[in-house]
Amino acid sequence: MNLSYRGGRFIFCQVAEWDGTEFVEKAIKNNVLVIPGKVFSEKDTHFRISYATSDEKIEKGVEICAAWREKLVLVIAGRRIKFRV
Repeated sequence: MNLSYRGGRFIFCQVAEWDGTEFVEKAIKNNVLVIPGKVFSEKDTHFRISYATSDEKIEKGVEICAAWREKLVLVIAGRRIKFRV
């Protein structure tokens, strides 16, 4: 069976208590590649993450970002998701 995928493999996330640019700059300094949401909008509240990679790489990126604080709170589609190191 040949299945085709239509659409992007991206999620726009917001980090509670951070603006998008601040979070993206810190992520990039720590070798986590994310794209600032303001590239796609006038708002600087979100960042874009691609999930077109392995679960292991995504988990490693979340671990790196969560290590900056006691916990990392992402807001995805209005839901607050907490990650702890």
